[in-house]
Amino acid sequence: MIDPHVVFLKTPKGETEIATREHKLNHALRYVLILVDGKSTVGEIFSKGAGLSNIQTALDQLAAQAFIHTFAEARQNTNTFMHDPKNEIVSLVKNMLGAHAAPVIKKLLESDDSPEALVETTNACKRLIKLAIDDKKAEDFVRRAQEIIFASTLQHRH
Repeated sequence: MIDPHVVFLKTPKGETEIATREHKLNHALRYVLILVDGKSTVGEIFSKGAGLSNIQTALDQLAAQAFIHTFAEARQNTNTFMHDPKNEIVSLVKNMLGAHAAPVIKKLLESDDSPEALVETTNACKRLIKLAIDDKKAEDFVRRAQEIIFASTLQHRH
């Protein structure tokens, strides 16, 4: 069973499938792929697709066929943000908050790049998100941002 708090995002292959139907996924898999938005947790996807059977199987298949992956897997598969957790968190904010992202991004860009400073800044950003949006989004943001920071500290040790 996939952790209901995990957030999947489409891989470039998944984005291509949505745009072009190049891989000719069946209707059920395509529908679940559409539900994967880089913001919704697995639990939320189950709620959105409540009428569908086998969402778990569909997510497993989409992941196995590289149509979707988690943020952690995305970091492992790309060098884009490999040594810049601040930019990765800014990207996360853009994806999560859309039109509400600007004040949070400003605060992040003003932060020092050290892991300690980024943790402190993400906690301050959490308060901004709570005020502007809601508690759930703020909690999700800080959890995901701190995963990014933690992963970057592990990379620097190796």
